Amino acid sequence: MRYFSRYFSRYFSRYFSNAINARVLPLVVFAVSIGLPAKTARFPFDPSRGLVEVEGTLNGALVGRFGLDTGADLLYIDREFARRAGVLIPENEQGKIVRGIAGQSHVATKQIRSFAIGDERIYNVPIEIIDMQALAGIDGNPPDGLIGYEALRRFYVTIDYPNQKIDLFSFEPRYDPNSVISVLFDQVGHLIVVKCEVEGEEMKMFLDYCASHTILTPQALEKLGRRDTEGQSLENITLGEIVASDIPFSVRKLDNLAGPLMAELDGILGYSFLRRYRVTIDYKRRQLLFHR
Repeated sequence: MRYFSRYFSRYFSRYFSNAINARVLPLVVFAVSIGLPAKTARFPFDPSRGLVEVEGTLNGALVGRFGLDTGADLLYIDREFARRAGVLIPENEQGKIVRGIAGQSHVATKQIRSFAIGDERIYNVPIEIIDMQALAGIDGNPPDGLIGYEALRRFYVTIDYPNQKIDLFSFEPRYDPNSVISVLFDQVGHLIVVKCEVEGEEMKMFLDYCASHTILTPQALEKLGRRDTEGQSLENITLGEIVASDIPFSVRKLDNLAGPLMAELDGILGYSFLRRYRVTIDYKRRQLLFHR
């Protein structure tokens, strides 16, 4: 539990404390002006915290640490970081809440002039301003923001965990079929949901770059006939042709996350599973490419 509670993963869901303000928020709600050349941008990243973090620049001025987060839908900015960047934060949206596994935060919606990772820049960017510390649910050092599906879907994203590098392709990369292993996924909202086997038991999990650990629900643990998990690892997880062994994990309920999907999921594939691989997400074809 301590690994997950220190660095958190979240499936963001929204609810409103005032029923009058209740509404359904679609995933794509803004037009973002983007100009991208057909090239590859490469960035180093430090996986020591179990997160995929890169430097991002807000409004061309303030640089911070941002997590690439396949468990988030939009671009989220920490409230204090936004203040330091000179963003005027509206204070009239206190009924809107974003929830994570470890906590929750009020949300303010805003649009910023620009957001950049290296030379890749997007303009007129809608953001959601949250209290990252409250969402983490503990004292610690969370990222300054989270880069979610709305930004990630515009790229082919390759995370090379062994070599600690990230490639963002603004065009469709071509690979020798013999050099990659394709694993199809279901896209449920913004989530990457895969079917896998955990120690021979069929399970459904979502892949999260911003989860520092692989997570099982108590119900999934019961399927395996386990009780005590402290200091233990999973013997193996099989995902298509990929077989990973000796995977540290934690146990966590997902019922803090709204939506019927959560009741169907057995957990989260996080860093302790992904750390061995170089993986490309192809949202267009809904496939994960594991590089040999």
